[in-house]
Amino acid sequence: MSEKRRQKRTQLLYYLSVNDRSTSQEVGRVIDITTEGIRLISEATIPKNRIFNLILTLPEVISGKSTVEFDAKSIQSHPVKNSDFFDTGFQMLDITEADQNILIKLMDDFEFPTVFTD
Repeated sequence: MSEKRRQKRTQLLYYLSVNDRSTSQEVGRVIDITTEGIRLISEATIPKNRIFNLILTLPEVISGKSTVEFDAKSIQSHPVKNSDFFDTGFQMLDITEADQNILIKLMDDFEFPTVFTD
């Protein structure tokens, strides 16, 4: 099945922590992000097609906030080759426009630079 993405994924300078809002337990760390979805790496497998109440801890205060809260559905999950980690993709379900703007600023300010050499 071919994937159709509307946005380019952004890798960040930091592997930011994402926690479950109900338990405060870490779900995983950000591998890449858009304003519509997030991909995490975790030590535990994450079940597919489940709704999670998540909170992303920002590397610094952005627009007066140090975290962004959203619900997300786990879309895909698989083991990372040659490691004990799991890679899980989430679709964000309900994120405010203000928090989407914070994510845009996060991606602009903390995008991992791509270096090309000739």
